[in-house]
Amino acid sequence: MNNQFIYIVVITTCSWLSSYGQYTQVPDNVFEQHLIDQGIDTEGILDGQVLTDDIANVITLNVSPESQEFPLIQDLTGIEDFTDLEFFVFSSNAVEEVDLSQNFNLKTLVCNENNLQNLDVSGNVLLETLNASNCPIGVCEQENTFSVLNLSNNTNLKSLVIGFNNYLQVIDLSNNPMLEGGVFVENPELTTLNVKNGNNENLQNLNVLDNINLTCITVDDPLAATQGDTYPYDQWNIQEGIVFSEDCSLGIEEAISVMFTIFPNPTKDLLTIQNQIDFDIDGVVLYDTLGRKVMEYSEATESIDVSNLTAGIYFIHITTDRGIVTKKVIKE
Repeated sequence: MNNQFIYIVVITTCSWLSSYGQYTQVPDNVFEQHLIDQGIDTEGILDGQVLTDDIANVITLNVSPESQEFPLIQDLTGIEDFTDLEFFVFSSNAVEEVDLSQNFNLKTLVCNENNLQNLDVSGNVLLETLNASNCPIGVCEQENTFSVLNLSNNTNLKSLVIGFNNYLQVIDLSNNPMLEGGVFVENPELTTLNVKNGNNENLQNLNVLDNINLTCITVDDPLAATQGDTYPYDQWNIQEGIVFSEDCSLGIEEAISVMFTIFPNPTKDLLTIQNQIDFDIDGVVLYDTLGRKVMEYSEATESIDVSNLTAGIYFIHITTDRGIVTKKVIKE
């Protein structure tokens, strides 16, 4: 008799579990209200939870406020169970943290104008589009404050928009060969931008403007990028004063130096300066190995007569509008 009673209780309990399903916690009422309004939370009541079956197959989700008068989401807990999600927009909210580690199918992420303290997309290997910008200063109360953005795992990334970020110093896109467009505007702390990914010919839309501490961009072909008259470089919109290099860590002068050729070297009489990209030359000075000035041209010149100099090693300094180029020359 006792065994039969236990048997009945077990069956009843199992039936109750299968009838009511599994829930995902959604503690933010604003977030849940978006799910109710979009017909995703089928129960239609603000109770801090949603049926997991309701959200597991959702592919597209936009929970941005319709206007400034709408309340803002602060907590996106529950997003981890949107396992089929491919397109996710939560811009103009007040989210500080978001866990996207379970959203393996995510391809588009728009999270601009939030309060994100960090942004981890390392597990979103299918990601193609990312917008994590801020508003210009004084326009929005929200501000993404992350200072590190690791995109090395996002090899499918095609478009990246990062603007008005007051904390980000480095953007490394060397492991993003599919990149087609990047917008980097008014990031005052940005000092390093690397787009040398082996496929710059695919990068048809690059906008780099008003980044006051950025002086060099690492690219596949510095000469073609500097000349800017062939595709896709003629489509790039780059701020004044930027130098292109295969390795910006070598410094600006090294990056400029490769744009100049001095020949013949060694020479007996004439030296020719070939300026491959028409830098503005302000002057040319020749020094001996003791640092003594032996020859000077206050204006741009393409040819230098060194026939009267004694044989030996000299250093030519070419002053340009981007910096000083130094080359070693040998007089026979």
